[in-house]
This record gives sequence, C-alpha cells and structure tokens, in this order.
Amino acid sequence: MACVHRLSAGYELALGRVGIHLVPMASAPGPLETLVGRLNALQARALIGEHAIGGAMAFIYWAEPFETKDLDVFAVLPTTATGLIHLAPIWEYLVEHGGIAEGQFIRLGRLLLDFVPASDALDEEAIAEAVPVRVGDETTRVFTPEHAVAIALRTWRGKDREHIDRLIRTGRRPLDVDRLHSILARYGLGEKWRRFKEMYDVDLG
Repeated sequence: MACVHRLSAGYELALGRVGIHLVPMASAPGPLETLVGRLNALQARALIGEHAIGGAMAFIYWAEPFETKDLDVFAVLPTTATGLIHLAPIWEYLVEHGGIAEGQFIRLGRLLLDFVPASDALDEEAIAEAVPVRVGDETTRVFTPEHAVAIALRTWRGKDREHIDRLIRTGRRPLDVDRLHSILARYGLGEKWRRFKEMYDVDLG
C-alpha cells in the first residue's frame, strides 16, 4: 500500500512567492488545494484518468523551492475516435468552476495549470509510481524524484537541467541512484545522464 506523505499537524502545502512551502493551515482552502480538488473531481467524472504532478512543481516538492506558477499535470487524457486528445470537456468543467483559459493553460488563482498527455511508457510509469501527498484536505500524487529527473533529462532544456542540479544539491532526501539508473537504462537515457554529470560536475555514479 502506498504511503501518503503527511505534513506536521496544523500545517499544509501552500503556493508562495518562491513556490510551495509549509504554512499554518487556514480555514479556507488555498489555491493549490483548490486546484487539486478540481483535478480529483475531473478524475471522479472520468474526464481525466490517472494523473500526477510533474515538472517544476515536482522538483519544488522534493528540493529547495524556486519561483514558478506553472503546474504540469501528467495525465491519461481522453481521445476522440480518430485518436486526438479531447480537452473540451475538461476546459468546460474548469472554466465553470472559476478557471480562466490562457492559451494552453487554465489559470486557477495564481496557478497556471497545464495538462501534459502521458505520451509514452516513461510518462505512464512516472504516473503509476508517483507518491501520494496531502494538500490540505485533498490528496494528490507527485512524481518520485527519480522519475522527475528522467523526464527532465529526456526533455533536455536548460531549465530542466538546472532543476536536476538543484535537486541534487538541495534535495530533502538523496536520489536513489540504483533506481534512477534502472529507469534511465529502460528508457535509453544513460547517455544524457553521462553528459549532465560532465556539464554539472556531478559524482553520483
């Protein structure tokens, strides 16, 4: 059975100026708790499938916070008969419940929600093995740090490499190197890991 990461009594995860951090619990739900509630409602209505928080917010969860308002939700999304991803019902529900469409994003309070379709086996594995966490009265799931690193290596943008470096330097637990190597080997990312370690002078094996 998966273990839900619980916070100290009287505290919750909140979105602040420099990302997610612990604050005393408020009587009203914060923007992150509200957004997680919307995601859970979407899944309960079968408008989205299994999902988990990835991208920058996953790195913020596991390491030192940095500023971002983007929240990437990797999800199994519905498709049309021709195989196209069908986002209209999702957008309609979120707008009806206070969201504002802004390009590819839905703004909920100060958060910009972006759905990332689970497009390959790595995405599907990252969702399946994501860690349950409590956000106020809601529960969501966050990528493991090892899967967050693997997907950032696959993407290989400068900011993604910086997220990996920050995680290695400030993570609240060491990376499970054996697990990371197993993931990278399965998905052909070993060479990018080697290049990253050379670029950032990392000695993790």
